[in-house]
Amino acid sequence: MSNQKHKIADHQHTAKFSLIRKIIISIFVIFCLYFIFIGIYIKRTIKTQIIESSIPPIDQSFTHVCEDIDVFFENVEKLGIRSVRFVKNQLNQEINETDLQTFDRKYRVLNGALRTNLTAFKSSDITGVFLSSKTKLSPEIKKMIIQTEQGFRDYAFGILHMVFNMYFISKDNLIRIYKKDWALEIESDHLFKDDIFYRIATPDQNPERTGQWTHPYYDSIWKHWMTSHIAPIYLEDDFVGVIGHDIILDKVYEKILRTKFYKTGYIFLFDKENNIVVSPEYLSELNKSAKMGTKLSVTAINDSELSRIIRNVTAGKNNSGIYRDSFVKELDQKFL
Repeated sequence: MSNQKHKIADHQHTAKFSLIRKIIISIFVIFCLYFIFIGIYIKRTIKTQIIESSIPPIDQSFTHVCEDIDVFFENVEKLGIRSVRFVKNQLNQEINETDLQTFDRKYRVLNGALRTNLTAFKSSDITGVFLSSKTKLSPEIKKMIIQTEQGFRDYAFGILHMVFNMYFISKDNLIRIYKKDWALEIESDHLFKDDIFYRIATPDQNPERTGQWTHPYYDSIWKHWMTSHIAPIYLEDDFVGVIGHDIILDKVYEKILRTKFYKTGYIFLFDKENNIVVSPEYLSELNKSAKMGTKLSVTAINDSELSRIIRNVTAGKNNSGIYRDSFVKELDQKFL
């Protein structure tokens, strides 16, 4: 009987100890869960505070970059207006008999096309002239070549710190360009009417008579990303041609690529047709598309989140010109 009572007591003691252990474990688990929850909450709070505190300096830095780029292109547009005024003044000048007498020495026909005769000039740093073999050299065109010769090189040389070159293309397939090389190498029967850097500013495509920008393009000859500002020239309401300035985009792209926000933040650029123009994440794809002469569409890179963001931006889903977003990529949350 005594042994049975002893067993019952041991059993009660064991049950009591087991219950206490369960209670302790439960309390420990509850405390662990509590502290885990508190840790997650604190982490999220700190993360939110860090993100919120980083927005003003990022916005300010990003705005400065955009303003610098805007100012650069605005200055080129102003330059286009000045260049139109300069060439219009040239085209209003009278020519003299001496200019006509030296014309055949300065310019000669090669393979049907009129080009600058390099041997007639003391310096090699001159403008180049080309008149397509498809166009007859008329007295009016001859006068235009003479009129644009004086001062064109000096004016163009003085603006090379802003642009890559300067050219005047007439509606009669005449071009004067500084520097000269392009005019000396172009095909004899070339016509400018189909070239984007001419037709973009013609009356049919530009009835507003304003300066126009071409899309960014990769020049396979110069090995640079470029864009061109083309402005029309009218004399007494008659369209006579365009003034063009080619812009090398290397410095603009370098500015975008070297701008960093904290450790992983960066800038990328896309156009209104949802093509990626420059992005540090897709440089190899951009180089491949450039060599093929094509644009890198956002649909070609299979990035659904980037596609969504670009669509939202182009649709105007922003606040005061600034669009913010977040998404998960490679198990890491990204903020835009």
